[in-house]
Order: sequence, then C-alpha cells, then structure tokens
Amino acid sequence: MELSLRHVLRIVIASFVLSAFVFAALAWNAEAATDTVTSPRTNAAKANPDPIKASKVLENARKYIGVRYVYGGYTARGFDCSGYVSTIWEIGRRTTDTMGDVTQNIAKGDLLPGDALNYPQQGKIGHIRIFDKWATADRGLVWVFEATEPEVMHRVVPYDPRYIPVRRLNITSDVPIPPPPPLPPDWNKPRAKPIPPPSAPKYPPATIAGWVTDEKTAKPVAKARVFYWTESDQYSVSSVVTGADGSFAVANLPPGMYEMAAYAHGYDVEFRGAADLRTGGRAQFELKLAPAIGDLAGARIGTAVPTRPDQPARDVRPDADPPTTLPLDHEIPGGWFFSQTAGRDGIGGFAVTDEGGIRFYGEFKRLGGVQGVGYPVSRRYQYKGFTVQAMQKGILQWRPEVGQAWLTNVFDEMHDAGKDEWLLGFRSTPRPMDSAIDTGKSWPQVIAGRLAFLKPRLPIQSRYGSVGDPLTFFGLPTSGTEDMGNHYAIRLQRAVIQLWKVDVPWAKAGETTVANGGDVAKEAGLLPASAIAPQRSPILGR
Repeated sequence: MELSLRHVLRIVIASFVLSAFVFAALAWNAEAATDTVTSPRTNAAKANPDPIKASKVLENARKYIGVRYVYGGYTARGFDCSGYVSTIWEIGRRTTDTMGDVTQNIAKGDLLPGDALNYPQQGKIGHIRIFDKWATADRGLVWVFEATEPEVMHRVVPYDPRYIPVRRLNITSDVPIPPPPPLPPDWNKPRAKPIPPPSAPKYPPATIAGWVTDEKTAKPVAKARVFYWTESDQYSVSSVVTGADGSFAVANLPPGMYEMAAYAHGYDVEFRGAADLRTGGRAQFELKLAPAIGDLAGARIGTAVPTRPDQPARDVRPDADPPTTLPLDHEIPGGWFFSQTAGRDGIGGFAVTDEGGIRFYGEFKRLGGVQGVGYPVSRRYQYKGFTVQAMQKGILQWRPEVGQAWLTNVFDEMHDAGKDEWLLGFRSTPRPMDSAIDTGKSWPQVIAGRLAFLKPRLPIQSRYGSVGDPLTFFGLPTSGTEDMGNHYAIRLQRAVIQLWKVDVPWAKAGETTVANGGDVAKEAGLLPASAIAPQRSPILGR
C-alpha cells in the first residue's frame, strides 16, 4: 500500500539529525509570496477529433430522442449510452472507459451545454450522459440527454457526484447556459418498463419505502423528490415525492438492485444504495438531508445500507432485545469498542483490538487515540496484502516486519484510484504536482523542497507544525498552496489543510481546518462495503 517514499520516510524519521532538520525547516518565517502554481500530472496522449459546435451536439442529441435502447448499439436503429454520445459528439465509437482520449475533465461549475457526465466502471457497465442545462438554481438537479432503458430521452436527474464532468476536445461552446426553466408537471413521470423475455424468472414485485428527514433537526422533509433506479435497467431513473410526514413508498416495482437519491430545495443531494431486491420483497431507506451551504447544493454518497424490515441492520440477533444502557464507547476484551461513527448506541460500531497479534489498539493509543487519529470508521480488512483499519484521520496499516501500524499515504492512494477530479470538484482538494520535481534531489533536498510549499500561508504552515510529528500524521505536501475560492488549501500525503478567507459554519475567516484522510477515503468509495458495515459490540456475545 505504501510507496517507496514511505519506506524511506520511516528510516529518515528514525534519524535524530534529520528530525532536527525537519523541525528547523518548519521554523522558517513566512515570506511575502504569491500562491504556488502547481502542474497536474501529465495526461495520456489524446486523440484529435474534428471541431464541432455545442449547438450541433444538442441538435444531434434531440434528433435521436425516442430511439430504442440496445446494449452495444451504435446506429439510429438502437443506441447504448456510449454509442449515443459517440454519435452525437461525432468522435467514432468509444465506451465509457475509453472516452478519456477525446475529453478533458472539468469542474462541476464549468459545465456547459454539450459537455458530458461520465461514470466509467472498470469491469462493469458504466454510464454517460450529455449535459444540457441545470434544472434548479442550486444545481442539485440537471437536464440530460441519455440512452437508457427503454429509449433515448431528455429528462431531469439528480446531480450524481460519482459522475465525472468532461468536455469533448475541439468543441466550441456557442450555447450559453440558460437559467433553469420551470419544471413541467410530468418532468419525471416513470417510464414504462420493457417486457421481460419469456425465460425471465418469476418473482414477486419489489417495494421501496422510507422517509426523508432534516439531518440537523430530525424533522420530516415534505415534498422532497426521491429518485430510484436499478443497474439492471441501465440507470433508468424514476422518482416519487414525500408526503407531509416525509414518508414515501413505491410498490409493484420490477425486482432488481435498487439505489436511491433524495433532493429538496435548500439541501444537499443524498445518495444511498444498494438494496438487493432481485427476488422481490421490500426495502426501507432513511434519507437524512444535510442543509446546503450557500446557494449551491452539494452531494454526498451515504454509507448506511438500506435493509428489508425482516432483516437486522447490523449483525445483531433478530430475536434479542438490544441493550439500551451501553456507553457510546467501552472496553472489550483486547481493545475498545466505539459507536460514535455508526449507531451511536453502544451496540453497533467498530472494534479496535490487538486480536491475532495485530496490535491496532496498542498503536491507536501510541498515536494519540481519538485525539490523534479520530474514531474508527471501519472494521479490519485486507488491502494489497496488508491488514488495515480506517480511522477518521487516516488509515492504519499493520507492518509485521516492524511490529507497528503506520498511517498510509491515503491521498496518494486516492490519486492512484483516479479520484483527483472527484476530490477537486467535491472536496476542493488541489491536484497533486508531478513527482518529477524531485528528480535528481537528495532526500534532505526533497524534504526541504516539499516543506517550502507550506510557506506562502503562515497559518497553514503553523497548523502543519502544530502536531507532535507532522511527517507521521500529515506526510509531505504533494501540492502547492492553492486558491480554492473561499479558502486556500494544500494537499498532503495524508490530509488537506484549509485556510478560510470568509466565515463558514465550521470556521471563521483566518482559521484553519483539516480534511481527515480516513473520512474522505470512505466518502470517495475507497473502503469496501463489508468493512464499513457496523458490527455488534463483542461484549453482547453472538
């Protein structure tokens, strides 16, 4: 899981001389300087498609509305999603995985008519949509053209943060983005489902139900729009509106794997999934909406797994009455149990133990406990041959050769997983600079050069040096100090430090905050679903 840089780093930290050098470097006074401009890593070679105007793209998109969906289709007799986009962009046949050689990634706020939202999934069926315009002023809903079951359509969907905004190369954006028009009454009327083949197995219909509440007040949110879709229907999206009590229910649905999203004016969009209803039955969702900050709606991927009412949400015996008197965190054999990031009831949460000679609990305490690394946000799991466990502030990796747990370079891992554009668009995290800047330098020169990126903003430099061992808890800078709009940010190997220009709910102008590596990795989808599912406190038995 660690880069060679990480191995060298441990050796260097052990050296008293180099430690003295590092902390001397941190004592540099801030100098008047402009923000460092960093270069993103170089992209692979790009194709050079013929020029096209955005107005032509939209004309092409409208021309094929109503053409039936055909998996693998690339003609007017039938399209799949990428075949449709390839045709209207006039780029030759591409798939969601190969669009990258004719596109460039852009930010959500830079989307213009004729751009696209791409969701490549290596080894699985991805999806791509053409962006038309925003459907709401807060940019929570969006009008798109897309080929999906049962046909090519123009419709409104929630803005999904898993999709990457992209722009075709050599496109001229000659269509200004219009203000959101009023939504028609039937803007998300459920589409007729295709008739299944005769050989399809017969299962009872599925039902999805639940409620939408305000995360801060716990009050129901009426008239929220709840979207639902199945992967088997190629991302076909329908929706329902909540009642006065925030509840919703949709019955007689085709069996399938369902995901959901909820939107209401003044809130971020909340995504949840997936519920396994491939053999029918009922799944119940609780969707808690976070109030939006400012005029624009954000989006987040919820981690709670929807469950059927006849199945326990955690691995608790359904015939047992769960105790109600356990403290939020408590001692267990060989370690400690925390429920602060899960059920908050002392029953469902995550255990940090020394089980099997893997001394995560001992290392958790050595690194400062909750204050040092935060609460656990996962169980133990295996990653690249190592046993790891995620905490809020980072991911612990057990190193048997030294008998210690090391914090991983989690933001480097997110780069390797292709999350840089997601981090930039949704967590205002700068892209990493090209590692070629270290070429030909000695290790002390590498450290000095990297630490120099902290200098332009004294509060950021001070926050970096405020922890007992910044190299252990933060790692080295991997970007410059960049202007992100309402704040400055610098990306580190294991965290992001932010300096706020204006007052925000969580900080005042001039204050610094730290984006926790473990929390961000969990939100970005780096942690397996089985690892983030809460477990039952071991003291309750099996």
